[in-house]
Amino acid sequence: MERCAAACLVLSAVIVSPYVVAAPSLKATTHELFHAEVPEHTVAKLRNLIMHQEMFYYAYEGPNPPKLPQLWQHHQWYGGPGPFIHITEIPLTEARDLVRGLQIHHEAKASLAWRPWTENLYHSVAESIFTVYQHGCTYFKLCTHAALTSQLAAVFHDIDHPGNPHVEWDVALPPAAEAIQCYSKRSIEMRAPAYKNSTFIFGEAVTGIGPHDRAMGYNERHYEVFTTPPIKLGHGFRDTMAKCMRMSYLKHGRRKPYRVTLVNRSTKGGRHMYNADTMVQRMNELPDVDARLEYVDGATMRKQFQIASQSDIIIYVHGAAMGAFCFMSPDAVVIEYGHKLHDSHLHGFLIQLMDDVSVPASFIGVSPSGSHSIIPKLEYFRGRKEFLEMSLEHRWELLSTGECIPAYRGECQHMAHFMLQAEWKVLEPALQLAFGLIDSGEHRFILLDRDDGFRQLLHRHPETGQRSQVEFLP
Repeated sequence: MERCAAACLVLSAVIVSPYVVAAPSLKATTHELFHAEVPEHTVAKLRNLIMHQEMFYYAYEGPNPPKLPQLWQHHQWYGGPGPFIHITEIPLTEARDLVRGLQIHHEAKASLAWRPWTENLYHSVAESIFTVYQHGCTYFKLCTHAALTSQLAAVFHDIDHPGNPHVEWDVALPPAAEAIQCYSKRSIEMRAPAYKNSTFIFGEAVTGIGPHDRAMGYNERHYEVFTTPPIKLGHGFRDTMAKCMRMSYLKHGRRKPYRVTLVNRSTKGGRHMYNADTMVQRMNELPDVDARLEYVDGATMRKQFQIASQSDIIIYVHGAAMGAFCFMSPDAVVIEYGHKLHDSHLHGFLIQLMDDVSVPASFIGVSPSGSHSIIPKLEYFRGRKEFLEMSLEHRWELLSTGECIPAYRGECQHMAHFMLQAEWKVLEPALQLAFGLIDSGEHRFILLDRDDGFRQLLHRHPETGQRSQVEFLP
């Protein structure tokens, strides 16, 4: 019976697959709004929402369609808010005609999350998948690994994949595909080939950016609109991953030696630390230190979770790997080695991540002492029109400092186009400070740099919620 159910549906009204509902029984869509007093963070719970061939349909009864607000869906705020989810309103009779005779998949509860950024663990796990957890826990009261993986479907509108947006996460970014299995019963990438022509009816679907969502940004409107997610939400997100991975976080009051992990990047993506081996060797010469070098390019989510949760200190250069730093253990310390001079903007990414997810670890940010440590990828700039049009003075400025004239700044300063030569005189003081924080159990956010005046950076204690200013220690 099961083998022929889909094929026999159109031929017989008697044989009905459990995944199919007769068109006349299709119910009208209704909705409930949350936080609607501020347009940017309105959330909607839609009942009996239809998804058919990459589009959402709101089936209404009566002469007039409903007045739905614009529901924002983008998680990047650098240039302002992003696109809205598009929902087409159609009369219920037309909706029934639309799905008549089709195989319809039913999901009782669904999260319609932000567009995931594939090939980037930070945007995928720490933003898109965090939103899935937030939808499930906040609006469905599904806050545990068992509840999420038995009841919640995660629907993504699009996948940002170079050259081919119509792929699934298990192809585009396997660690993200591994992670989403910890927070949902199934992941539905609606434009992927497996779902492109499918029809779904969601009993209840939540979408939109709430006031506590991880909508990343630094413009003033962002700070007026969004607040940090509740502490218990971050703890639940972290606990769910640990439960899924069947691993535990390290306990408070750990003993020496200090487990130090330097996470390096491959040369392909830029921000590679050329002398990482030397830095690890120098660290292992310190007393009570067990240091190792790791590359996470292509690593599984389990491997990245293990690195984050089982290290006392993690050192890394700004990049997508910080998506796994949601899962650091209590009293641990992350040291971010900047690839630009005096740029607290970059450190602000991880500070906000650790705040939003209530990571119970400390943060130390360092920057190169001078431009001699910043190494442009000459193979990228040579032959480019923008580079050839620069004056000799501006070329020297670019190649010697990593900076270039404003007309080309967006291209010249792209993070993938620079490498790094780490300095022991920069890293060693940060390590000594980290050892002291671990021994004392203090929770502090410190930049070993001058204040560049970007904005007042604050951080929140992951247990008490008390706000403190990030410390600048030149």
